[in-house]
Amino acid sequence: MQLQKDNKFDTDEHCSLSSCEYIPQAFHDYQGVLILLVTLMYPRYFFSFQSQQVENPDSREFKLLERVWSILENDDAWKPAFEMVTKTDKDGLLKCIRPRIFAQALAISAAGKGKKKEKRN
Repeated sequence: MQLQKDNKFDTDEHCSLSSCEYIPQAFHDYQGVLILLVTLMYPRYFFSFQSQQVENPDSREFKLLERVWSILENDDAWKPAFEMVTKTDKDGLLKCIRPRIFAQALAISAAGKGKKKEKRN
């Protein structure tokens, strides 16, 4: 992450966010989209996630985000999306995540139809 303190750039990941100015970058937006998708697809991993704790490198939340990002970076299924994030390739990222979104929507729809059939019986 690129932070600015006293008009100097600091890329130290453990720099306190309260004492540095965040310099927005497109890469961070793409990271956010991918993390949001994972959060929506697998909400149980983020149950009781306290975002204010992310600043603390020893917190459960910080370690969870590191673990999720490592999985995205190394997992064969997620690696193409991760690579599109690092390249800030919006079209490539959409091509990678669209099938996941549709598959998840179909699974939710199928689960909902199964519940409706159970109620009818």
